[in-house]
Amino acid sequence: MENELNDRHSDETTGQFLDFACPSCRSSLRATDQHLSCSSCSKTYPNDDGLFKFTVQDSNHGELSREEMHVLLNEARTNGWRSALDSLEGEDKVRLKKLITSPLRKNAISIIQECGDRVLDFGCGYGGVSLALAENFAQVVSLDGSEERVSMLNVMRQQEDRRNITPVCHIDALNLPFPDNCFDAIVLTGVFEYLPLSLPHLSIHEAHTKCLQSFLRILRPGGKLLLNTKNRFGWPYLLGGKDHTGLRFAPALPVRVADLILRMRGRGPYRIINYSLGGYQKLLHQAGFENIEMHSPYPSYQSPHAVFDLQTGLAIQIPDKPLAKNSRLKTETLRFLAKIGILRLILPHYSALGSKPVGGEK
Repeated sequence: MENELNDRHSDETTGQFLDFACPSCRSSLRATDQHLSCSSCSKTYPNDDGLFKFTVQDSNHGELSREEMHVLLNEARTNGWRSALDSLEGEDKVRLKKLITSPLRKNAISIIQECGDRVLDFGCGYGGVSLALAENFAQVVSLDGSEERVSMLNVMRQQEDRRNITPVCHIDALNLPFPDNCFDAIVLTGVFEYLPLSLPHLSIHEAHTKCLQSFLRILRPGGKLLLNTKNRFGWPYLLGGKDHTGLRFAPALPVRVADLILRMRGRGPYRIINYSLGGYQKLLHQAGFENIEMHSPYPSYQSPHAVFDLQTGLAIQIPDKPLAKNSRLKTETLRFLAKIGILRLILPHYSALGSKPVGGEK
């Protein structure tokens, strides 16, 4: 049976989001049990057991190779996704399991939990943030370019009966498969810095700006965009820490210098870019967002124990007892740096929050 997709529409049987638009022509789509179809350009997009596939391509799985992902998926479908994660061995893979299931993931999205009914988890990965969002939003759309990762999330949501999660396989941030003014909130966790990789024809600044404007288009007026990301001048990098390239100090260096070093080593170009506190504020403002707020998840955006509001002053928010496993010396050092106004500039991670102007048409 076909359903014309209407505003704020979901499937009555599965509870899944169905308010899709063709990424090629932005026309509305018709839904069947097997696919979505566009009446304007005649393109079709598969519905694979509740997983909607718009673009599918090879993807780097980080901790797990493609072959390991297939084994994990088979194990999850046969014996349950929790049992499949328990079977993972090796430090990185055990860390991945803890990350997916950590109850602290909900803290990373705490500042948008009252933003409305519908949220997009862009670059959802294995779905740890999506599971947390599903506790606070009526509809969660979980989008990622890796078919294996969103397939794992599809298994998880089915076995946990999370009918309000809709997994989507798509990679193109400039041609999103959604109509205008569609979401109350959008979340990117550890994703924003990677967006220029898929847009090699654009400069880094252009890629980030155009992606932000694309997110602005699908937000409703007053909707919120949350970027959980890293600070290029965070103290780990200032102290010589390595980034994804293995190059020390790289994010804190001028981009052209880091790019030149990597090219000389045969590993360029350098396109996975973070910004400073002021850099994120400026970029969001230039893309059309307003009411920009800066927060800091501590100790990281992945599983934070707390999220500090940098507008109200961090000094009074550092607790008397050390956070997590940090020593008293480290806590007192943080307190001192906060008092003199430096800490907010060198925190490792930021949560940047921007709003779409009310009445604004983007």
